Amino acid sequence: MNSSYTTLENSKNGILIPVKNRIYVCSKYDPVHEAEIFASQFEKKEKFFVVAGLCSGWHIEKLLTESFDRKIIIVENDIEDFKFLRQIPLCSKLLEDRRIIFSTPQSLFTDILSNYLPAIYGNLNFCFLRGWENAFFDKMQLIKTIVEKAIKTVKADFAVQSHFGKIWNKNIFENLKIASEQKNASQMIENLKKNNKVTAAIIAAGPTLDTTIEKLKKNPGKYFIISTDTAYSSLLRSKIVPDVVVSIDGQNISYSHFLHQAQKNKTIFAFDLCANSIPAKKISVQKNKILFFESGHPLSTIASHFNGTSFIHLNSGSGTVTIAATDLAFFLGFEKIEFFGADFAYLNGKPYAKGTYLDDIFYKKQNRLSTAEQSFCTLMYRTKLIYLEEKKITTEVLESYRFSLETYLKNPGKSISVEIKDFNFEIFNTFFKKKLLSLPENFTGELTNQFFYPLLPVMAFYEKTHSIQDSYKLARADCLRYTY
Repeated sequence: MNSSYTTLENSKNGILIPVKNRIYVCSKYDPVHEAEIFASQFEKKEKFFVVAGLCSGWHIEKLLTESFDRKIIIVENDIEDFKFLRQIPLCSKLLEDRRIIFSTPQSLFTDILSNYLPAIYGNLNFCFLRGWENAFFDKMQLIKTIVEKAIKTVKADFAVQSHFGKIWNKNIFENLKIASEQKNASQMIENLKKNNKVTAAIIAAGPTLDTTIEKLKKNPGKYFIISTDTAYSSLLRSKIVPDVVVSIDGQNISYSHFLHQAQKNKTIFAFDLCANSIPAKKISVQKNKILFFESGHPLSTIASHFNGTSFIHLNSGSGTVTIAATDLAFFLGFEKIEFFGADFAYLNGKPYAKGTYLDDIFYKKQNRLSTAEQSFCTLMYRTKLIYLEEKKITTEVLESYRFSLETYLKNPGKSISVEIKDFNFEIFNTFFKKKLLSLPENFTGELTNQFFYPLLPVMAFYEKTHSIQDSYKLARADCLRYTY
């Protein structure tokens, strides 16, 4: 067993404790008293903890006994350390506790994102025993950095849920009705896969698209074009009809991306179930093909796996349509991928390529006192800018998008063979309504029922002005309203 710990010893009061190179990771005199002092620094209302070090287990036991509904992620250097600590009876008992997630630095970021729900747990508390920090001082900075980055990511996601939670709910129900009218999605996917021997061109709407678009014009047979919704109108104005257009934006403004859409063409429109439903309605009426997908919203996921698999799953990173478009390319089996306009920066004073929906909006509204150029400047300077180099600037949000794409490309999606069944909204609606009605009228904090999770984004929306109990009731009522 290749553990970071070197031995087990008895403390002065006879409790078995781990040691690393003669450094005691918890009190060598009285670990239980140390655990009591450790737990006393937290109020009972604190529910979520990331603890560096399982140690002898007494500090974890104390956190759990003081408040039963707490959730704890324990980090050790390696899975072998947990195996070593199993020799301690209390640690062996804790390893079976369902309230605890056992993590390592390699999985910690994902474990926090998967388990920490701010709407339910409130603050995240990162803590450790001083002895463990002394023994693993070289690892502590890495763990702290991972926790800080994860908290920042979760907070950003929660802020998005607070803004979009109710909008997504509405969009999903409306898109599910449209999806019920779409047939033969599996055949559509198989037809798309027939093109995967060429290069997939992922088209974003960054400023460099103004020049690189010429490459698409000169090589019409070389690329299978997967466009983001923002770049769609730019391509059409250059007389380029993309093979697929991907949209994930839930806002009403996303309808502007499709104003110049042809009455009927070869393009397949891939919509996240969370995306704004107005373009989907228009495209459906025009008899164009729509391929709906889900990207992790709990309501979309439940709908997708109801009575089989009805929608493909695509990764959209931190809500980045470029990642969703890229993941679709990998899902379809493309091995060669090339990016156009994926700048994640403002270049030469330009936020976007020519021909996007912003051109229509800003130039139509301009006058002598408020020009389109002023509107573009307001857009760019609405948040703090980060200057990368001459004529190239970015923002924290754009940097997070770039980081998400780079992280995704280190471990991209793979081509998957899955039979997509036609979706029946009426049957699902009856089923989901029954499940919602079976949930308790008051929030109990119990998270084992999977049908509670679709309420979380809506609860985040209501928590801006309401208590968690009222947010739960409003979210449940909001979902029920769409099932009648």
